[in-house]
Amino acid sequence: MIGAWIRLWDRREPASALALVRVFMGLVICWDLAQVLRFDLVVPLFTTFEVGGMGDVRRYTTKPELLEWVGPSVGQAWTLYLVCMGAAVLFTVGLLTPLSGLILLLAWAQWALILPPSDRGIDMLMRNVVLLLVLSGSHRAWSMDARLRTGSWAGDGRLVTAWPRYLLVLQLVFVYFCAGVSKVASSWLPVGDWSALYIAMRDPAFRKLDAETLHFLYPLTQLGTVVSWTWEWLSPLLLVAFYFRATRTRPGRFRAICNRTSFVSIFLAIGAAFHVGTHFALQLGIFPLAMLAVYPACFHPDELARLRQRLTRVIAWRGSQHD
Repeated sequence: MIGAWIRLWDRREPASALALVRVFMGLVICWDLAQVLRFDLVVPLFTTFEVGGMGDVRRYTTKPELLEWVGPSVGQAWTLYLVCMGAAVLFTVGLLTPLSGLILLLAWAQWALILPPSDRGIDMLMRNVVLLLVLSGSHRAWSMDARLRTGSWAGDGRLVTAWPRYLLVLQLVFVYFCAGVSKVASSWLPVGDWSALYIAMRDPAFRKLDAETLHFLYPLTQLGTVVSWTWEWLSPLLLVAFYFRATRTRPGRFRAICNRTSFVSIFLAIGAAFHVGTHFALQLGIFPLAMLAVYPACFHPDELARLRQRLTRVIAWRGSQHD
């Protein structure tokens, strides 16, 4: 048993899946920071009220190290923002990846300490992802590091440890299951007419659609409530499905059914539809995009390689048909 446990966490695989998570998550972080600049929120969000920010030193249990070292100022706010943005860009393109990721984490943590209310739940999740990517070999593929080291953006195929990808999947399941078990209001159940999603979409803080459109879409919101609630409760089965897929040669009716129905693909397709739908129907910020950025971790690099080959063949075929 101990040997099997060690072999599980010591598995090696190509870095492509982790690299895709790095690129997608980096793009989400850069987009979020760009929105801060777009709405002229650098000074309000990155420093204290004495110099025009919203951070309140009097409420700090422990004063952030950055403010201890340089003190609050407009320059401090802009410096911290530019460090965050610069590190995020370098991390995304994969240049000095472990170092740029570590700098991003430290600067991001200082921002969270300066203004705790700005530190959303999705920010904490994204920092967890960045930390795992820093500790992984995500820069071994699809990065400037790989290009400079091997002469190819795809790298040289050097294998990396798979445990960071496993932990990313585990975090995804944990978030979904906790979201499901926390939905205990009657509006998520038949006694509440499955109206939870409709109620959320009418909330002024999240609303994107007008009342007349929402009234017309009410049956669809009921279906969305049922599907999303059930899907979140069933999320631990994703781990079971991964195990069944890795042991597909073993006997068992449930294992055979799960592999035959491609439970993993169905689960991820529902999740993608849910996040895309809520992104366009609700004001949820970067949450849907950040969650989707972790999805490549649910695919083994060999699966991604086969998908890439199929896409290449389709593109080549379309090109030949056009010619």
